Amino acid sequence: MRHGPIEFWFEYSSPYAYFAAFEIGDIAKRHSRSIVWRPFLLGAVFKVTRMEPLPGQPMRGAYAIHDWQRLARLRRVPFSLPAVFPIISLAPARMTYAVDAMGPDMAGALARHLLAAMYERGANIAEVSHLGAPLRRAWA
Repeated sequence: MRHGPIEFWFEYSSPYAYFAAFEIGDIAKRHSRSIVWRPFLLGAVFKVTRMEPLPGQPMRGAYAIHDWQRLARLRRVPFSLPAVFPIISLAPARMTYAVDAMGPDMAGALARHLLAAMYERGANIAEVSHLGAPLRRAWA
């Protein structure tokens, strides 16, 4: 039986997406599957459900920050929350879909670059002016 691609739904403003984005490739390879990168806007979900991003929730937020730091140590990757967090991820999500339309294989490279720019270097990827360098790196 042939299986289709793995649809990887993620939110740029979620540190969990950062960690998962660097593991999804190995999972796909082990199962001989391709990946379709599908960013979505969790902020819209929060508005409908009247929830807040994790850092804005007293106990859950503190635990989430501890969890993200623990995941970074476990996976041996750099991690820090950027000064602007969470972000409105509309611009990077749109860019990912645009790149996917031009070349699906490039969407994953772009997404990983954007996530690394945000969680490793503190870039505000919601600002369109910050998106050019990661886009150039993704195409390099």
